[in-house]
Amino acid sequence: MKRIVSILALILALSIVFTLMVGCNNDNKDNNDKDNDKGAEEIVYVDYTVTVVDGLNNPVGNVIVNFAKDGSETKMRVTDKDGKASYKNAVAGDYTVTLEQGLSDVVIEQNEYKLTKDITSLKAVVRDMSNTISIYGDVPENAFAYTVVDGVYNVVCESGKTFLVFNAPVEGIYNVSFTSDDTNMTIGHYGIPMFVQASHCGDLDYDGKSFQLVIKDKTTPYVIGIFATKDTVATLSIERIGDAPFDPSYDAEWVEVQASAVLEKCNLNGKTLVDFDIASKDITVSLGDDGYYYTNSGKLVYVRISTPTGHGYVDENQQFVPILGGSLALLSGHVDSNVGINIGGYVYDSKGNFVEKLRYNDMIKTYSDYTDPTYGVVPLTVELAECIMLHGESNGWWNQNGGSYLFTNVEVNPENAWLFLCMIEE
Repeated sequence: MKRIVSILALILALSIVFTLMVGCNNDNKDNNDKDNDKGAEEIVYVDYTVTVVDGLNNPVGNVIVNFAKDGSETKMRVTDKDGKASYKNAVAGDYTVTLEQGLSDVVIEQNEYKLTKDITSLKAVVRDMSNTISIYGDVPENAFAYTVVDGVYNVVCESGKTFLVFNAPVEGIYNVSFTSDDTNMTIGHYGIPMFVQASHCGDLDYDGKSFQLVIKDKTTPYVIGIFATKDTVATLSIERIGDAPFDPSYDAEWVEVQASAVLEKCNLNGKTLVDFDIASKDITVSLGDDGYYYTNSGKLVYVRISTPTGHGYVDENQQFVPILGGSLALLSGHVDSNVGINIGGYVYDSKGNFVEKLRYNDMIKTYSDYTDPTYGVVPLTVELAECIMLHGESNGWWNQNGGSYLFTNVEVNPENAWLFLCMIEE
């Protein structure tokens, strides 16, 4: 009996030990399974999208977009009419996106971008050659501008200047303004495409946030510059707000002045002439009873028609440069068909009201047929004096602060400046 009890006790003990061992093994297996689950990352699939636009936020199609993930095959897509290219159900991760021109008409200035598991979309800006032109002047090399008419545009701006060229569909007054989250953004008119200036060049009220253009010639392009202090989008508005005011340079016809004096061929009979001393304060001129001008010493005043003035300066190459560089006949288009301007100007009344626009080109041609063969002069008449004075006044020849001032390098008495083309007897 004792033996049987001992055997049963041994069996029971072995059973307990076995049970404990199985339990420990199961616990270890469960723990190992949990550890394996922790080390395995779940694969996530996402859709990656690239949108290609131009600088006016217009979608650009036919651009090739490559999606490349390290260690995996590159997927190529082409942007649709909405400018979008998508890589759907892609394994989430870090992707390098590159752009190629494809069948589009664009220039790609930045062709590489990054996408990640968290950043699954991006916008790429390219230059669309179909709506941009090159610009020159105070701009970086290879600078360009987007072409616009009146309307509203969403302009993609990088920090710095973004340029646009505005072509007015009709004449008028146009207001140019913008809205943006860039509180320091400014806008201005910077000239024309061939000569972009460094700062705003409008002559109306200007606050940096808007300006107006008075356009009489719709063929003239105007460069608009937007200066941004951060990368952003500006909503540009160009609106016609009224008709352009009367401008005689566009709205008035030239009145051609004909020679009215009784003319005779100029014959100096061997006289020697010298250029009128325009620096002298002792010489004055007045109109004689015969319709010609004389000095206060009684000398007849002649005016050069077909020869350049003897007043001028010596340049850095020791070459003499006459004022204007030519003659009245040349300037009025009667010597060289490729050279010529309108000789004359605008006439206003005492109240500043426009009266007429006078041109003396035909009159100068008539006088040129009566000049002497040596000096190319004729006696100075009232109508020739009026021609020179009106043209000089209209073009700023006597204005020392103007860009057309004639006497920068020449000593002159302002009272006699208009006589720079004249000669008197020696």
